[in-house]
Amino acid sequence: MNYNQYNFNFYFQIFFTFLLLLFIQNCAVIKAPSGGPKDTTPPYIIEIDPPSGSLNYKGEKIILKFSEHMNSKSIEKGIRIFPNITDELPILINGDMVTIDFPNDLDKNQTYVVNLSRNIMDEHGVELADAIFLAYSTGKNISK
Repeated sequence: MNYNQYNFNFYFQIFFTFLLLLFIQNCAVIKAPSGGPKDTTPPYIIEIDPPSGSLNYKGEKIILKFSEHMNSKSIEKGIRIFPNITDELPILINGDMVTIDFPNDLDKNQTYVVNLSRNIMDEHGVELADAIFLAYSTGKNISK
Protein backbone atom coordinates (compact mmCIF):
# COMPACT_ATOMS: atom_id res chain seq x y z
CA MET A 1 0.00 0.00 0.00
CA ASN A 2 1.50 3.31 -0.98
CA TYR A 3 1.60 6.41 1.13
CA ASN A 4 -1.16 8.33 -0.77
CA GLN A 5 -3.61 5.50 -0.53
CA TYR A 6 -2.86 5.19 3.20
CA ASN A 7 -3.62 8.93 3.67
CA PHE A 8 -6.81 8.61 1.66
CA ASN A 9 -8.03 5.65 3.76
CA PHE A 10 -7.15 7.45 6.98
CA TYR A 11 -8.98 10.66 6.02
CA PHE A 12 -11.92 8.71 4.65
CA GLN A 13 -12.28 6.87 7.97
CA ILE A 14 -12.16 10.16 9.91
CA PHE A 15 -14.70 11.73 7.55
CA PHE A 16 -17.01 8.71 7.74
CA THR A 17 -16.75 8.62 11.57
CA PHE A 18 -17.57 12.34 11.73
CA LEU A 19 -20.64 11.87 9.50
CA LEU A 20 -21.78 8.90 11.56
CA LEU A 21 -21.47 10.88 14.82
CA LEU A 22 -23.32 13.83 13.29
CA PHE A 23 -26.11 11.54 12.10
CA ILE A 24 -26.45 9.83 15.50
CA GLN A 25 -26.49 13.17 17.31
CA ASN A 26 -29.28 14.55 15.10
CA CYS A 27 -31.37 11.42 15.57
CA ALA A 28 -31.46 11.90 19.34
CA VAL A 29 -32.35 15.60 19.46
CA ILE A 30 -34.97 16.25 22.12
CA LYS A 31 -37.28 19.16 21.35
CA ALA A 32 -40.86 20.22 21.92
CA PRO A 33 -43.45 18.93 19.48
CA SER A 34 -44.30 21.36 16.71
CA GLY A 35 -47.97 21.42 17.74
CA GLY A 36 -50.91 22.10 15.53
CA PRO A 37 -52.54 25.21 14.16
CA LYS A 38 -53.02 28.20 16.48
CA ASP A 39 -56.25 28.11 18.53
CA THR A 40 -58.59 30.85 17.30
CA THR A 41 -61.93 29.30 18.30
CA PRO A 42 -63.63 31.34 21.04
CA PRO A 43 -64.58 29.41 24.17
CA TYR A 44 -68.27 28.88 24.85
CA ILE A 45 -70.41 27.57 27.68
CA ILE A 46 -71.41 23.93 27.36
CA GLU A 47 -73.47 23.67 30.54
CA ILE A 48 -74.90 25.97 33.23
CA ASP A 49 -76.23 24.65 36.54
CA PRO A 50 -78.71 25.94 37.59
CA PRO A 51 -79.79 27.17 34.16
CA SER A 52 -80.19 30.87 33.43
CA GLY A 53 -83.77 32.00 34.00
CA SER A 54 -84.17 29.94 37.18
CA LEU A 55 -86.88 31.19 39.54
CA ASN A 56 -87.02 30.99 43.36
CA TYR A 57 -83.24 30.99 43.39
CA LYS A 58 -82.04 30.56 46.98
CA GLY A 59 -78.42 31.49 46.50
CA GLU A 60 -76.15 28.60 45.84
CA LYS A 61 -73.35 27.66 43.51
CA ILE A 62 -73.62 28.45 39.84
CA ILE A 63 -71.46 26.05 37.85
CA LEU A 64 -70.34 26.96 34.34
CA LYS A 65 -68.71 24.34 32.12
CA PHE A 66 -66.76 25.85 29.23
CA SER A 67 -65.64 24.22 26.00
CA GLU A 68 -61.98 24.48 27.06
CA HIS A 69 -59.71 25.41 29.96
CA MET A 70 -60.10 29.03 30.99
CA ASN A 71 -57.67 31.78 32.03
CA SER A 72 -58.29 32.30 35.76
CA LYS A 73 -57.26 35.98 35.89
CA SER A 74 -59.64 36.91 33.08
CA ILE A 75 -62.48 35.02 34.82
CA GLU A 76 -61.88 36.84 38.11
CA LYS A 77 -61.86 40.24 36.36
CA GLY A 78 -64.60 39.46 33.86
CA ILE A 79 -67.50 38.33 36.07
CA ARG A 80 -69.86 41.01 37.43
CA ILE A 81 -73.07 40.58 39.41
CA PHE A 82 -75.95 43.10 39.23
CA PRO A 83 -77.23 44.40 41.53
CA ASN A 84 -73.94 44.40 43.40
CA ILE A 85 -73.66 41.95 46.25
CA THR A 86 -71.80 43.41 49.22
CA ASP A 87 -69.71 40.29 49.78
CA GLU A 88 -66.95 39.35 47.38
CA LEU A 89 -68.14 36.18 45.71
CA PRO A 90 -65.77 33.24 45.84
CA ILE A 91 -65.03 32.08 42.30
CA LEU A 92 -63.35 28.71 41.86
CA ILE A 93 -61.70 27.98 38.52
CA ASN A 94 -60.71 24.40 37.79
CA GLY A 95 -59.74 23.97 34.15
CA ASP A 96 -62.94 24.25 32.13
CA MET A 97 -65.21 24.45 35.21
CA VAL A 98 -66.03 27.79 36.90
CA THR A 99 -68.00 27.82 40.15
CA ILE A 100 -69.53 31.04 41.49
CA ASP A 101 -70.56 30.68 45.13
CA PHE A 102 -73.54 32.97 45.88
CA PRO A 103 -74.50 33.83 49.48
CA ASN A 104 -77.70 32.32 50.90
CA ASP A 105 -79.12 35.65 52.14
CA LEU A 106 -80.13 37.23 48.83
CA ASP A 107 -82.89 39.86 48.70
CA LYS A 108 -86.41 38.50 48.16
CA ASN A 109 -88.11 38.99 44.79
CA GLN A 110 -84.91 40.26 43.23
CA THR A 111 -83.46 39.39 39.84
CA TYR A 112 -79.69 38.94 39.84
CA VAL A 113 -77.79 39.13 36.57
CA VAL A 114 -74.40 37.50 36.15
CA ASN A 115 -72.45 39.29 33.42
CA LEU A 116 -69.62 37.36 31.78
CA SER A 117 -67.57 39.98 29.97
CA ARG A 118 -66.38 39.41 26.42
CA ASN A 119 -62.84 39.88 27.82
CA ILE A 120 -62.94 36.45 29.47
CA MET A 121 -60.35 34.26 27.74
CA ASP A 122 -59.41 30.63 27.41
CA GLU A 123 -55.92 29.46 28.34
CA HIS A 124 -54.69 30.38 24.83
CA GLY A 125 -55.85 34.01 25.11
CA VAL A 126 -58.91 33.67 22.84
CA GLU A 127 -61.81 35.83 24.12
CA LEU A 128 -65.50 34.94 24.28
CA ALA A 129 -67.30 35.74 21.03
CA ASP A 130 -69.94 37.78 22.92
CA ALA A 131 -70.70 38.83 26.47
CA ILE A 132 -72.99 36.40 28.28
CA PHE A 133 -75.80 37.40 30.65
CA LEU A 134 -77.36 34.92 33.06
CA ALA A 135 -80.47 35.87 35.07
CA TYR A 136 -81.63 34.34 38.36
CA SER A 137 -84.65 35.46 40.37
CA THR A 138 -85.28 34.92 44.06
CA GLY A 139 -88.97 35.45 43.29
CA LYS A 140 -91.53 34.02 40.89
CA ASN A 141 -90.49 35.98 37.80
CA ILE A 142 -87.50 37.56 36.10
CA SER A 143 -87.78 41.35 36.16
CA LYS A 144 -86.65 43.22 33.07
